[in-house]
Amino acid sequence: MNELLSLFPVLFLVYLLQCIASAPNTSEIFFLGHRMRGRRLRHALQFGRSQNKIFFLNPFLPSVGAAFVDPPPFMVRRDSAGELLGIEPSFCPASGNWRQSCSFGIPHKFTVEDTKVVVDGSPFLSVRSEEEAKRLAAFLEKIGATPPKRRSALLEKYYRNMFSIEAIDKRLGEYSRGTEMLHIACFYLFLFMFLLAPSLVFFRGLHRLWPILLAYLVVSCWLILWLYRRSHRYLYPLKHGGTLPHMIGIALSPFAAIRANDSLLTDLLAGFHPVAVARHTLPKKEFLEFAGLEMRKMKYISSDETLLQFLTEFLALEQVDLGTLFAPPALENRLSRSFCPVCLTQYVIDTGVCEDCGKIALKPFSENNREFRESSSPPLS
Repeated sequence: MNELLSLFPVLFLVYLLQCIASAPNTSEIFFLGHRMRGRRLRHALQFGRSQNKIFFLNPFLPSVGAAFVDPPPFMVRRDSAGELLGIEPSFCPASGNWRQSCSFGIPHKFTVEDTKVVVDGSPFLSVRSEEEAKRLAAFLEKIGATPPKRRSALLEKYYRNMFSIEAIDKRLGEYSRGTEMLHIACFYLFLFMFLLAPSLVFFRGLHRLWPILLAYLVVSCWLILWLYRRSHRYLYPLKHGGTLPHMIGIALSPFAAIRANDSLLTDLLAGFHPVAVARHTLPKKEFLEFAGLEMRKMKYISSDETLLQFLTEFLALEQVDLGTLFAPPALENRLSRSFCPVCLTQYVIDTGVCEDCGKIALKPFSENNREFRESSSPPLS
């Protein structure tokens, strides 16, 4: 009997493999609980040539999953007078025949190949899902068919929807209502697999209970399969196909059934900006830290003035003091001489670049800051 009970820790280790997830390096990961509040993934392993993020989901709370939120896939280009010139991909491979820009001065043909948006036969944008690629291709085609004077208004609506707290709240409300029963079923199956079943086997023996245990597993997996399919249709009514492998896994594997909620949450907030999602889901301190990082990236790394404008307006409406987001960091050491204006890492050199942020030039601390720090710090022994 003791040998049989040792099987359950092995099963739990197998279940832990189901909790390993990966995401594109450009995606922001938000862990959301049942109250739609959570935290942002800060550290992850980098894997493969594409440098995908590898991270771990909470194995004890099947309802706590990870939402992948991507930055805008394109940048808007305008001339000095503010007239729309076209768009460029935010992330474009350096090699290959990828198209580098798209002007709407002439008609274009927009098609989709897997997760790529193709313009006139050349790959232009790459996103995480085929549904997102179709939505983006339809939007770009709509811009191309719109008279030039109205194109800026369409782009403005696109960005405003991206920063809509009301739309995020509505989407999360739909998710909460549509997955309530699924969360309960997944949690009960988890308790049965790793708490109730080992206890029953220990006290009553497997030879007496195995038909009941097997029947419960089969019924639970198929109940979760039905709830998953119902929730998926409710949350993604326009998404057809692509779920069959996952549904087969739920029907055949209790481990996949316990984590059925994960795939529902992955694309739930697609189309929203990470800063807007952070405002809705993170505590205020964490939101301000993340918003400051994104603002500094926009100012010093990206050259998308349109996105910077909408991000600035969004933070102003949320009553965020924009000046504090660009303020120098508090001195951590009296030897610190400069800092990176993006990640705020401090250096003991006067000049140089931050390799982590793409060789951004360092900024020196002011003399007043250093003198204040040195006068307030105890002498080194």
